[in-house]
Amino acid sequence: MIRSPRLVPGVPAYAWALATVLAAALTLVGLVALVGVLFAVAARSLVSFDAATGPALVLAVGIATLPLCQVALPRVIQREKEAGYTTVPFLSGDLELRDPHDGRVLLPAGAEVPSRLYRVSLRPARQLAGVRAAA
Repeated sequence: MIRSPRLVPGVPAYAWALATVLAAALTLVGLVALVGVLFAVAARSLVSFDAATGPALVLAVGIATLPLCQVALPRVIQREKEAGYTTVPFLSGDLELRDPHDGRVLLPAGAEVPSRLYRVSLRPARQLAGVRAAA
Protein backbone atom coordinates (compact mmCIF):
# COMPACT_ATOMS: atom_id res chain seq x y z
CA MET A 1 0.00 0.00 0.00
CA ILE A 2 1.46 3.33 -1.05
CA ARG A 3 0.98 6.03 1.55
CA SER A 4 0.85 9.67 0.57
CA PRO A 5 2.51 11.97 3.10
CA ARG A 6 -0.58 14.18 2.96
CA LEU A 7 -2.94 11.44 4.16
CA VAL A 8 -3.79 11.64 7.83
CA PRO A 9 -3.67 8.43 9.84
CA GLY A 10 -6.79 6.95 11.37
CA VAL A 11 -10.27 6.06 10.24
CA PRO A 12 -11.32 8.14 7.20
CA ALA A 13 -14.32 10.45 7.30
CA TYR A 14 -16.37 8.30 4.93
CA ALA A 15 -16.24 5.43 7.44
CA TRP A 16 -17.46 7.71 10.25
CA ALA A 17 -20.22 9.07 7.98
CA LEU A 18 -21.34 5.51 7.25
CA ALA A 19 -21.18 4.63 10.96
CA THR A 20 -23.30 7.70 11.79
CA VAL A 21 -25.98 6.70 9.28
CA LEU A 22 -25.92 3.12 10.59
CA ALA A 23 -26.20 4.28 14.23
CA ALA A 24 -29.13 6.55 13.39
CA ALA A 25 -30.86 3.72 11.52
CA LEU A 26 -30.31 1.31 14.43
CA THR A 27 -31.75 3.85 16.84
CA LEU A 28 -34.81 4.43 14.69
CA VAL A 29 -35.42 0.73 13.99
CA GLY A 30 -34.89 -0.17 17.65
CA LEU A 31 -37.31 2.51 18.81
CA VAL A 32 -40.02 1.53 16.32
CA ALA A 33 -39.61 -2.18 17.09
CA LEU A 34 -39.64 -1.60 20.85
CA VAL A 35 -42.83 0.47 20.66
CA GLY A 36 -44.42 -2.20 18.45
CA VAL A 37 -43.48 -4.98 20.87
CA LEU A 38 -44.75 -3.02 23.85
CA PHE A 39 -48.08 -2.40 22.10
CA ALA A 40 -48.30 -6.11 21.24
CA VAL A 41 -47.56 -7.09 24.84
CA ALA A 42 -50.16 -4.62 26.11
CA ALA A 43 -52.76 -5.86 23.62
CA ARG A 44 -52.30 -9.45 24.76
CA SER A 45 -52.12 -8.36 28.42
CA LEU A 46 -49.01 -10.46 28.97
CA VAL A 47 -46.69 -9.79 31.87
CA SER A 48 -43.54 -11.13 30.16
CA PHE A 49 -41.33 -8.68 28.32
CA ASP A 50 -39.02 -11.33 26.81
CA ALA A 51 -39.96 -10.27 23.28
CA ALA A 52 -38.71 -6.75 23.99
CA THR A 53 -35.09 -7.73 24.65
CA GLY A 54 -34.06 -7.80 20.97
CA PRO A 55 -35.46 -4.38 20.07
CA ALA A 56 -34.17 -2.95 23.35
CA LEU A 57 -30.69 -4.24 22.57
CA VAL A 58 -30.78 -2.73 19.05
CA LEU A 59 -31.98 0.56 20.52
CA ALA A 60 -29.23 0.51 23.16
CA VAL A 61 -26.53 -0.11 20.55
CA GLY A 62 -27.87 2.73 18.40
CA ILE A 63 -28.10 5.12 21.33
CA ALA A 64 -24.58 4.21 22.50
CA THR A 65 -22.90 4.61 19.10
CA LEU A 66 -24.68 7.73 17.85
CA PRO A 67 -22.96 10.19 20.26
CA LEU A 68 -19.58 8.58 19.53
CA CYS A 69 -20.10 9.13 15.81
CA GLN A 70 -21.35 12.68 16.33
CA VAL A 71 -18.14 13.51 18.19
CA ALA A 72 -15.73 11.64 15.91
CA LEU A 73 -17.08 12.70 12.49
CA PRO A 74 -16.51 16.48 12.90
CA ARG A 75 -13.02 15.84 14.30
CA VAL A 76 -12.02 13.62 11.40
CA ILE A 77 -13.53 16.04 8.87
CA GLN A 78 -11.52 18.88 10.43
CA ARG A 79 -8.35 16.75 10.43
CA GLU A 80 -8.81 15.93 6.73
CA LYS A 81 -9.63 19.56 5.92
CA GLU A 82 -6.38 20.68 7.57
CA ALA A 83 -4.53 18.15 5.42
CA GLY A 84 -6.21 19.64 2.33
CA TYR A 85 -8.43 16.80 1.19
CA THR A 86 -11.55 14.84 2.10
CA THR A 87 -12.81 11.28 1.67
CA VAL A 88 -16.52 12.23 1.77
CA PRO A 89 -17.81 13.35 -1.66
CA PHE A 90 -20.67 15.55 -0.42
CA LEU A 91 -18.22 17.45 1.84
CA SER A 92 -15.63 18.00 -0.90
CA GLY A 93 -16.45 21.59 -1.91
CA ASP A 94 -13.10 23.01 -3.01
CA LEU A 95 -11.10 20.23 -1.35
CA GLU A 96 -9.54 17.37 -3.27
CA LEU A 97 -11.22 14.00 -3.06
CA ARG A 98 -8.61 11.42 -2.09
CA ASP A 99 -8.57 7.64 -1.92
CA PRO A 100 -7.97 6.85 1.76
CA HIS A 101 -5.88 3.78 0.91
CA ASP A 102 -3.24 5.07 -1.48
CA GLY A 103 -3.81 8.83 -1.60
CA ARG A 104 -4.73 9.09 -5.27
CA VAL A 105 -6.77 12.16 -6.20
CA LEU A 106 -10.29 11.10 -7.19
CA LEU A 107 -12.55 12.89 -9.65
CA PRO A 108 -16.12 13.59 -8.54
CA ALA A 109 -18.90 11.93 -10.51
CA GLY A 110 -19.84 13.88 -13.61
CA ALA A 111 -16.61 15.87 -13.67
CA GLU A 112 -15.10 16.71 -17.03
CA VAL A 113 -11.85 14.80 -17.45
CA PRO A 114 -9.03 16.73 -19.13
CA SER A 115 -7.71 14.18 -21.62
CA ARG A 116 -4.10 15.41 -21.59
CA LEU A 117 -3.73 15.15 -17.81
CA TYR A 118 -5.30 11.74 -17.24
CA ARG A 119 -4.51 8.52 -19.05
CA VAL A 120 -6.76 5.49 -18.90
CA SER A 121 -5.15 2.07 -19.01
CA LEU A 122 -7.00 -0.48 -21.10
CA ARG A 123 -4.74 -3.33 -19.98
CA PRO A 124 -7.20 -4.79 -17.41
CA ALA A 125 -10.04 -4.71 -19.95
CA ARG A 126 -7.89 -6.37 -22.60
CA GLN A 127 -6.78 -9.05 -20.15
CA LEU A 128 -10.39 -9.69 -19.17
CA ALA A 129 -11.40 -9.88 -22.84
CA GLY A 130 -8.59 -12.40 -23.43
CA VAL A 131 -9.80 -14.53 -20.54
CA ARG A 132 -13.37 -14.46 -21.84
CA ALA A 133 -12.24 -15.32 -25.39
CA ALA A 134 -10.21 -18.28 -24.10
CA ALA A 135 -13.17 -19.62 -22.12
